[in-house]
Amino acid sequence: MGYLIGRTLLGRRWCCASLAILAFALMSAAMPTNVIAQEGAASDEAGVLMVHGAADAGEVDLYVDGSLEVSGMSYPSVSDTLALPDGDHEFAVVPTGAAVEEAIASTTLPLAAGETYHVALLGLVADLQVNVYPVDLGPIAPGQSRIRLINGSPDAGPLDLLLSGGDPLFPSVAFPSETDHAEIGAGTIDIELLATDSETVVLANAETELVTGTVYNLYAVGQLADDSLRLIQVASSGETAASGASEAAIVGGTCAGSGEADVVAQLNGPLSASGDSLGTADLPPVASSFTAVGLAFDEIIAAEHAVRVTRDAAESSATAVCGEIGGVLTETGSLFIALREANQRDLAGMAILAPSALEPDATDVTLLLTAEPPGGGSTVAADTAEATPEPTATEPAADEAEAGTLEGDDSVPEIVVIDNRDRDSDTEAP
Repeated sequence: MGYLIGRTLLGRRWCCASLAILAFALMSAAMPTNVIAQEGAASDEAGVLMVHGAADAGEVDLYVDGSLEVSGMSYPSVSDTLALPDGDHEFAVVPTGAAVEEAIASTTLPLAAGETYHVALLGLVADLQVNVYPVDLGPIAPGQSRIRLINGSPDAGPLDLLLSGGDPLFPSVAFPSETDHAEIGAGTIDIELLATDSETVVLANAETELVTGTVYNLYAVGQLADDSLRLIQVASSGETAASGASEAAIVGGTCAGSGEADVVAQLNGPLSASGDSLGTADLPPVASSFTAVGLAFDEIIAAEHAVRVTRDAAESSATAVCGEIGGVLTETGSLFIALREANQRDLAGMAILAPSALEPDATDVTLLLTAEPPGGGSTVAADTAEATPEPTATEPAADEAEAGTLEGDDSVPEIVVIDNRDRDSDTEAP
């Protein structure tokens, strides 16, 4: 595998999302070996990860803009993620130890800050390609993962990707093209790659776990002819879309007709706090929000208005709570509004309206909402995924690390984790 020499993520904001290479034997001894890598999400710099998918190229180094950045990458492997500034960059791949002038493949690529890219060395030495594949780390729906196939094998022909049988998710993917990203339910699946023309299984991995909020790029690399065909799976942490998000507004009229009423002012939807839990344990959470509305307090109370909050606004199970604006002012000039679900007496929350102390023609609106509706229901705050403990790094035998293969019980594949974070700090440029 490769070692980063130059601008790594260590010491940057990317440092918390390390690269780990997991190489393990497939369930069937006749099937090739998988290599799994994990990389961090994009930051205000472009993130670039190199994939070594050229079976006959031997060990290679990567130069970026004439500077040695990755050294000693063997097939099949991936590098750590490089953090590079916005703009055009020249990538050159050379045999390990060779000068940049002896590049066996090179290309110039435009990179955008905040984006993540895979730079893949594919094909054979006689006709090597350095291709770039942008990675979509955008919001992923709760309970979903994202997957894509890149056919990097020059002799396997078009490939079909099947997940746990059924029809192909990605049919007839030719070399060296990539599919669009597709969102599928997270969980344990069987991955099969079939030759489109013969429907022969050429690669397979049983009981692959897809983690929610994770983006998977699958690279079929190497050749069928010399049994070097491998599957490289690069798993990246994507952005989890908010679940249970709420929409809130001041609307004209009463709660009886608030569903069709005109929105007078949008309000920030309540969200639960995400800090430390203090005091008495196991109390029901309360979601809150604050909005400075560009309407005078007197203008709001001069006509019929209501505060409406829609829980889980994007879901089919969306429910609304509402409170009509009116009542008795407190000594400080605030107005407290009870929020309830339709035809329910139980209190679901509260809206507090008060003239703004800073702007005479503005009103401060605070929303307080129980995160669990009376009698049960959807939560208001965004779900927070539990952090998965990082596996303990284990140093593999030298021949296992280079070949990417492991010996072990076929029924329970042995797993070896190679964590480059421990190596980068001790690695010196050749």
